[in-house]
Amino acid sequence: MTTYIIRRLLMMVPVMLLVTMVLFALREATPGDPAVVAIGLETDLNRDEYQETLRRVRALYDLDKPLPLQYALWVGRAFTGDLGRSYRSNQPVREAIVERMAVTMELGMASLILSWIIAIPAGVIAAKNRNKIQDVLANFFGLLGLSVPNIWLAFVLILLFSVKLGWFPPSGYVPFSKDPLDNIKSLMLPVITLGTSAAAGLMRLTRSALLEVIGQDYMRTAQAKGLRARVVLWRHGMRNAMIPIVTLIGLELGGLLGGAFIMEQIFSLPGMGKLAVDAIYARDYPIVQGVLLLATLMYLFANFAVDLVYGVLDPRIRYG
Repeated sequence: MTTYIIRRLLMMVPVMLLVTMVLFALREATPGDPAVVAIGLETDLNRDEYQETLRRVRALYDLDKPLPLQYALWVGRAFTGDLGRSYRSNQPVREAIVERMAVTMELGMASLILSWIIAIPAGVIAAKNRNKIQDVLANFFGLLGLSVPNIWLAFVLILLFSVKLGWFPPSGYVPFSKDPLDNIKSLMLPVITLGTSAAAGLMRLTRSALLEVIGQDYMRTAQAKGLRARVVLWRHGMRNAMIPIVTLIGLELGGLLGGAFIMEQIFSLPGMGKLAVDAIYARDYPIVQGVLLLATLMYLFANFAVDLVYGVLDPRIRYG
């Protein structure tokens, strides 16, 4: 097991290196001089002062060095946790991300938990009542959830619950430490938007995975032993059906992170997604690179955790 963990962690290194190459190449492919972006419109400077300021800014951000050396310096610092400084505010990128990470994590995890609460019971009920009214309704809402775009659903929820009913604020964020109730209200609409969308695909997979194991011999043996139907379904059926479900959950972690970025922009939530989008408009490359690098790392570790959960769910799986 230890050997497997070390091997998997080492496999992440070339993936992260490839991502850093792509991010650095995108920065270089973007039109414009990063030093000019960092300075902004300094209209009170004459030509000589402006050129001197450009020279100092290039030296500050290593932009006066050859591209291979720029890349090597940036990667070396990134692997030690130093992601550089923002062009706009000169704030350390790591500090800016840490300030906003809690909002994104709260939104993403709440949405994921909501999708579990909806999808797994609905999938079990649909599989248990195959071709009955419960199954038809579950499939209908599953298809509806997969078909409706998140952005459209977000605006419908804002129109209904914020504009018409006034139950939840249409935008903004209140920290949990400041007011727990207002915190829940400020996250309710984006969580519903992301959670219901993720629940649709998870419900359909739960149904199909459980239907596949219901007809297995060990399920009939458990029933023949006199075990209650609920025990047979949850202890024997769901345990064996969880492998594909856990796989999808791992993939949804990355999807929810990307979806959270969009929802933060729509609902004006001060998370990593809004930070990244604002940085893209301002061409603040260090912020964009830092956020995307962290998002990639989180996605890799989520899938790594899923692989480890396989061994817990199925004792037949051994890691060499």
